[in-house]
Amino acid sequence: SLGVVGKGAGAALRDIEILSGKGGAPVVVLHGDAAAAAKQAGVKEVSVSISHSDTQAIAIAMSKF
Repeated sequence: SLGVVGKGAGAALRDIEILSGKGGAPVVVLHGDAAAAAKQAGVKEVSVSISHSDTQAIAIAMSKF
């Protein structure tokens, strides 16, 4: 976060948890402010795709309304 203390888009990163679901697919679980913001916005589900190599990582998330 470039040394800036804050909540980014309204929720701390610690409120967003990525777990391993059935078959190893990542599952997003929201807590605290992240869950409240998603509920207020009408988000029903958040999907995420994650990939990495030895030196780089990338992820993309999609909210379903």
